[in-house]
Amino acid sequence: MKKSFLFLIILVVVGAEISFAQGFKIGIRGGLSMVQGDAYTNDISQGGLGFSTEYHIGIKGKINLPLLPITPIAFVDYYRLSGEEAVPQGTIEISQSIVSAGAGVEYSLAPGPINPYVTVTVASNSFSKLDVTTPAGYTGAVPSGDGVTRVGAGIGLGLDISIIPSLDVDATVSYNWLNLIGKESGEETVRVINLDVAVALVSM
Repeated sequence: MKKSFLFLIILVVVGAEISFAQGFKIGIRGGLSMVQGDAYTNDISQGGLGFSTEYHIGIKGKINLPLLPITPIAFVDYYRLSGEEAVPQGTIEISQSIVSAGAGVEYSLAPGPINPYVTVTVASNSFSKLDVTTPAGYTGAVPSGDGVTRVGAGIGLGLDISIIPSLDVDATVSYNWLNLIGKESGEETVRVINLDVAVALVSM
């Protein structure tokens, strides 16, 4: 599944490079990630991971198709989630990283220099093993988890603003399900609300 998504992203990028008239754009983006779900946001002492609002960074590419309101996109994002809780012996710390690689489309609602759009995406999400640090002398229970890969999807609203011909600012609010497909029995769905801002350059 990971190879399929990687192949799809390569196709988008290669197709953009050979289609000069279509206007290929690629840029750096980043923003806030608000993690949802009791298994992730509850305190560690309550069986959760203590995650809340974190930052993420990534890259995003898109191909503007002439005369069509649909824009194919591809992206890679990196999340670093962390939580902690104080105990009598010190502090328990938990962290996990997620690499999300996917593709989707943006549907323009009003094409122009200020372009609002809706977006739908599908992504392969690789979760690292949980990194848990406990203070010396602590004997209580702590969560554990191996690295896994899951398939997810997202929907969102965005606004693409053309500053100059070779520079766009692209802001998006999206709701993402990171493990819709491939979950094991009892595994809670990981949901993230992302607030993104991207700066994209036009490839000539």
